[in-house]
Amino acid sequence: MSLEEAIRLVQIHERARQGRLRAKFMREIRQQEEREKRAALRGAPTLDPEVASVRIQKVCSSSIVVVVVVVVVVVVVVVVVVVMVPLH
Repeated sequence: MSLEEAIRLVQIHERARQGRLRAKFMREIRQQEEREKRAALRGAPTLDPEVASVRIQKVCSSSIVVVVVVVVVVVVVVVVVVVMVPLH
């Protein structure tokens, strides 16, 4: 194979690779546009007020539990430190 043939072959394969990348990129753009179009047709999501309140309560209650656990751990650590340190 001559140098010119080798160069030509590499160029052909490189153009094909770039074409496949471009096709993939364009397909992703079209898919994103379709998702956006479907989302616009559906409109803003609505949620039943009762379901929304239950979700909010779950988040708040789990946050309160975490805060209580942290406070209890801090109190236990303080008590242990106070008991371990001898008074002079």
